[in-house]
Amino acid sequence: MSRLVVLLGVLLWAHPAAGKPRRVVLMATAGPVVQRLQAELGAAGWHTTRVPPRERQLDLIGLHAAMSSHQATAAIALRPSTGGALDVWIVDDVGMVVSQERFQPTTLSDVVALRTAERLRAYGLRVKTTKTTKTSRAQPSARLASQHPDPELHPDLKLPSVSTHNGSESLAIRGGMQLNGGLAVGWAPGGLSPTSQLRLGGSWTPRSWLAMDVVLIVPMVPAHVANEGETDVYIALAAAGLRWLGGSARARLRPSLGAGIGALLFHLRGDATEPLTRSAEPTLVTAMPYVEGACMLRLSTHLRLSLSYLVGLPMQRLVVVHSGTKVATVDRLLLTGTLGLELEL
Repeated sequence: MSRLVVLLGVLLWAHPAAGKPRRVVLMATAGPVVQRLQAELGAAGWHTTRVPPRERQLDLIGLHAAMSSHQATAAIALRPSTGGALDVWIVDDVGMVVSQERFQPTTLSDVVALRTAERLRAYGLRVKTTKTTKTSRAQPSARLASQHPDPELHPDLKLPSVSTHNGSESLAIRGGMQLNGGLAVGWAPGGLSPTSQLRLGGSWTPRSWLAMDVVLIVPMVPAHVANEGETDVYIALAAAGLRWLGGSARARLRPSLGAGIGALLFHLRGDATEPLTRSAEPTLVTAMPYVEGACMLRLSTHLRLSLSYLVGLPMQRLVVVHSGTKVATVDRLLLTGTLGLELEL
């Protein structure tokens, strides 16, 4: 009987389509099932790449990133389940779960491999038929019911949100959101003392290597000038920029390098009689481009420790004058170092 099953699977899988090589990513630990599955897929013309799982739960975002890096059109994830069972997921190139099945511990490795390979082949035929014959689509509710796993049977699966486009719905992987905050120390050469600040911000990562940032820095303890009088200088910044992220999204240590532009505010209180070169107003607002380097240490699945250093160039010069004497200036660089936490939503 087993030989008949093997022969039937080979006949169904024979004569792969010619053209561009098909690639599939296997997210699983090494074992007999994986070896047998790789052999079946290889015989059918698939190029397989195995990546080890990094978390206990099924990580769809990490799986999609691995597919992108290896130019794969499908992915298969094998995850152990309760009672020694094995969950097998098939995911397409946009992050849609197209098949999921649970095998009991007594199921033979050959059976698991053949059934999974046949399901992948059936999915490929379904996509090809849809593109060539333009058959009518199933109702969205029915299709989602077949593609969306039961959360009671699979509590470990982390599913992305459902998006709608042109009347069709899919489980599409979207960019991540992060919130960050920390304590900062700012300093500008030219006579000002260091200042203590609070930094708040948020990021959106449309790609695993790219982040779009918004930054808000507010003063806690002002910079101080004491020379023939005393003046406090409050420094605040509101900015936006782009940041390159190095390494893997799941790496424990990850560097980044970014740049942007923002509005820099100086507010003076004290004995300054002519805080600006050509004005007696106590507040100055100017543009400031900046570059920033950072290093993030992963503490848990959703929490990182961040150390960053920002270097900005104010576009307008600040001059602090006491009794007709220039006692401090900000006309070169503004330096800010921050130690904080980043929460991934």
